Formats: sequence, structure tokens, C-alpha cells
Amino acid sequence: MNRCGECSWCCFFTAVPEFAKPNNQWCCFCKPGEGCGAYNLRPSSCSEYVCLYYINYWLPEAYRPDQCGVMFEKLYDSRVFLAMVDPNRPNSWQVGLGRKVVVSLLKDGFSVVVCAKAGNPVHFLLADGDTEENVISSIRHAVQAANIKMGEINGSAVVHH
Repeated sequence: MNRCGECSWCCFFTAVPEFAKPNNQWCCFCKPGEGCGAYNLRPSSCSEYVCLYYINYWLPEAYRPDQCGVMFEKLYDSRVFLAMVDPNRPNSWQVGLGRKVVVSLLKDGFSVVVCAKAGNPVHFLLADGDTEENVISSIRHAVQAANIKMGEINGSAVVHH
């Protein structure tokens, strides 16, 4: 088994435009707990996806998204991370290892956009000197770079670090 272990959260939280798969829905090729059933044929949006846990081999397994309750994704060409939160543990970004990663990212100058349960507000945790407008601009840039249409972010709550 690869570094992901039984985690397959990227197959749920991320959009796969090549399969017309939206965010927050299981991919038809995903075998939860096992991985991708079409791994050798996976599209570029899957193969280029950057999970913070996966790329940081020094992080212990406790930081794996399905373990800590938060999946962190760095936005393309930016100083912004998305934090997708387990809908069954909506506060996991505020406690334990999830909070530890958020605090570390902020300390290192990254802003964090927390996406919790559908219907809950999006939280903008801003690095020193950053603004909500800059973060939204980074999100739009990342979406355009990936050639994916972005919906509006409504009901945001700004939290300054």
C-alpha cells in the first residue's frame, strides 16, 4: 500500500473535470479504503493533485487526512492552502493536529481557507499582511490555471491571524 494507506479523501473532496465529478462527491473509480480503480488511467487533475500529507514524508501517519480530520491542499502558484474538513468532525481544524497544521501554515506566511460542512461559512484565516481579496484572487487564479469553473464563495467569515 502507498503512503495514502486507506485514505482516499482526495477522491471525495476534489473535482475531477475530466469525469465531470464535482467536489464533495465520491469519484466513480474510487474504492474507499483501497484507492483508485483506474489509477494507471487517471487524468492529470488527479495525478497533479498536491495533498500536504502525501508530499511531506516526514509527517507521521497521524497527520493523514482521514486520521486528523482535515485535508490540506496547496493552491497552484500561491501562498494559500485549502483545508477541507471531515463533515463528521467539523471542528477538527480547530483542535489537535488540524489546528497544529493551521497554526504552522499561518506562522510560515500562508493563508488558509477552511471549507467545512456544506452550508457552513467558509473561513479565511489570513497570514500577516494578506487580505480576503488577495486570497479570493489566488483561488480564482488557481481555478483558471486548472481550467475549472469556480462558483462563488458566499457567507465567508474573516478571521485574522
